[in-house]
Amino acid sequence: MRYAICIMLILCAGTVSAEILFQDDFESGSIDAAKWDAQGTWIIEDNADNHEVLGKKVLD
Repeated sequence: MRYAICIMLILCAGTVSAEILFQDDFESGSIDAAKWDAQGTWIIEDNADNHEVLGKKVLD
């Protein structure tokens, strides 16, 4: 029984994280900073190599 509870908690936590991720529009640059705990070294910069998969901006 406790294993089933642990598995359910893990699945629920993963679902909540995914919902928060898809609420922000990263391409427009209007990110709600209150949701994210970004490091001081992270920056969003233009994609100089033009990776098709990554879009127009790259998180470095």
